[in-house]
Amino acid sequence: MDLNLYFKGNSNQFHRHMKLIFAIIFLFVFSHCSTCNCGKGKNSQSSDAGYENLQKISKEKYGDAFVMNANESKDLYLVTDFMKSATELSIKFFVYNIKSGKIVLEDFISSGSVKWADKYLLDVQIHPGTIQKNNPKTDIGYFYNFETNQKITK
Repeated sequence: MDLNLYFKGNSNQFHRHMKLIFAIIFLFVFSHCSTCNCGKGKNSQSSDAGYENLQKISKEKYGDAFVMNANESKDLYLVTDFMKSATELSIKFFVYNIKSGKIVLEDFISSGSVKWADKYLLDVQIHPGTIQKNNPKTDIGYFYNFETNQKITK
């Protein structure tokens, strides 16, 4: 059926009908999205609570001076204290599992860096102060694998 023949000579009636059709479609889509959990995952409420708990623990440990970095899958968070000056080289950090709501690793290094090397692999680099010639076992850091819960020395 050709709509031009149906509404021939009365374009105002055509526009009114089109507005009505668009209004009905809009109301249907809007009412559907407001009654379902559009865009929310199954665990969004629990992960929201886990994230709030993570922020609470971070503030208890480091005050307002902390940095949070999620791993690739956003189920583990690396939280480090924020360095206040260039003379403070030490780093306190912990890794929090958002699903279990627990700290799975906590450590302190006097000088170095901590970052995600991979999805479940944490790279902890320790910058040694004075390197001794006769001591080849200078600790330069470790990797921590959260899939196997193993600490791997470098």
